Amino acid sequence: MNWRTTLILAMIALGVLAYLRFFEMKQPSTGEAKRQAQNVVNFDRNKISGIVIQNGDEKIEMQRRDNRWRLEAPIKDQADSSLIESLLSDLENWQKDDTISAKEIETDQGKLNEYGVNRPKLRLKLIGQDRPPAILFGKDAALEGKMYVRFENSKETFLAGQSVKKDIDKKSEEFRDRKLTGLITAQVTRVTLKTPAGEMELQKTGDHWDIVKPLRARGDDQKIADLIAQITTARIQRATRRAHAIYSGR
Repeated sequence: MNWRTTLILAMIALGVLAYLRFFEMKQPSTGEAKRQAQNVVNFDRNKISGIVIQNGDEKIEMQRRDNRWRLEAPIKDQADSSLIESLLSDLENWQKDDTISAKEIETDQGKLNEYGVNRPKLRLKLIGQDRPPAILFGKDAALEGKMYVRFENSKETFLAGQSVKKDIDKKSEEFRDRKLTGLITAQVTRVTLKTPAGEMELQKTGDHWDIVKPLRARGDDQKIADLIAQITTARIQRATRRAHAIYSGR
C-alpha cells in the first residue's frame, strides 16, 4: 500500500469519525430522550411563528413579528406576549400521564366520542418549521386536573394535565395586550400634556426634567417621573366598538 492510498484511507476514517461525533452531539442524552418521550408534544419554540386556536365558532390567529406577538384574527392588535410565551412554556413542559393506543381506540371506535376527542370544539395549531400536528382537546378525565388530548393525524389519545387547555380556552379579547403603550419610563425624554387649560411641554435633559412650555422652568423630577410611570404602566380595561373597527380596518 503506497503513501497516497494510506493518506486517503486516513482521511476517510477521520471523516467517518467526525460525522459520528457530530451525530452523537445532535442526539439527546438518555435523560433528555426519556423526558422527550414523556412529553405530549416536542417542538422548538424559536421556530414557532404563529398560533391558531379554534374555540367553538371563534378562530383566533396570532403571529410573531420581530420577537413580538400580534393578534391577526378576529381582530388586529398587539397580543399579550407574556401570555403567549407562558403558553409555549406550558406546552414544552406538558407531560403524558397515560396513553391509550391507536390499536385500543380502533377496537372500540366509540372511545373517541367517550374521550371527547372525535370532533372537539377546542383545537390548537402551531405554525412554523418542524411544527407538530394540530392538538385536539377532549373531555376532562375522572382524575382531577387531567383531560384527554390527541393529535389531528392520530387516534392515539393521551391523558394529560389541563394547564394548556386553561391557557387557550379564552376569548380573543383575553389575548390582547392590555398595556396602553409599549414604552418604558426610561425611554421617555419628551412629554406634551394637552388639557382644557392649555398645553404643557416637558423635556428631559440628562437626569432632570424641564418645563419648556408655556414657560421655561425647572420641573419636579419625582412628580414627572411618577406621572410617566402611571402612563407607561396603565392597562386598558375595555376596548370600544369603534376601537375594534379601527384595528380591523373597517
